[in-house]
Amino acid sequence: ELEQIPAISDDEPEYLPSVARPLVYHLFGILAEPDSLVLTEDDHFDFLRRVSRVPALVPLAVREALADTALLLLGYRIDGWDFRVLYRSLLQQEGRARRSKYANIAGQVSPDEDYFLLPTQARRYFERSFDANDISIFWGSVDDFTRELLAQLAAAPAPAPPERAASRRR
Repeated sequence: ELEQIPAISDDEPEYLPSVARPLVYHLFGILAEPDSLVLTEDDHFDFLRRVSRVPALVPLAVREALADTALLLLGYRIDGWDFRVLYRSLLQQEGRARRSKYANIAGQVSPDEDYFLLPTQARRYFERSFDANDISIFWGSVDDFTRELLAQLAAAPAPAPPERAASRRR
């Protein structure tokens, strides 16, 4: 059960995620707590129902990050229950309109030709659906995405160093 997963806030009520101490949240459970794992189709329905009824089950810091930061979702199958539940919960989330100011990317495996009767049409459908919700789809493996991201970063101009406070006062 989601309610039974130990949270850092239990031990450190004042904890705030930072670059030095990021929060890793196991949305679909953690192996150390087998009852917390969301594995079956029924588990996914139960998870979505509980989180929809009681949003506070997901910590505020996680809900705020999902609503007001760029999202990078990697390794999901676009037709998998884990992705579908996460995606639906993002669409229903309070504050979701703020997400449109960020580049949101879902790295996905292409619709399987053996699974979809019309894979090209399925791909177009998914692209339109996600684009309408400000999420771009990268079709390929996580390795493909990482290689392309690194290539684009290497080709991009280096950012200008931030101005120092003293130089702005002059």
